[in-house]
Amino acid sequence: MPTVLAAEIVLTSPNRLIESLILALLILVLGLLVLAVIVKIRIQHRSVITGGLTLIALILALFLFNGSTVTPVELPPQAASAVTALPSS
Repeated sequence: MPTVLAAEIVLTSPNRLIESLILALLILVLGLLVLAVIVKIRIQHRSVITGGLTLIALILALFLFNGSTVTPVELPPQAASAVTALPSS
């Protein structure tokens, strides 16, 4: 049985790919918000913090909405495309 890499699993599963992209976006926004607070430690702009927290809440809502409404789709890691992986009718 061939070894399947984590990247192959993510790339052949549309749901996992979207979840990975949403989590990467969440980590990026969270990191940028922390950086914005740390860089200007003496001057905190409420609009930047509020906007960042709102964006984080929106990303979390998208992540939860995506996980609860999408039917899982799994393609075999060896499939070249979704068309060739689906059974013919």
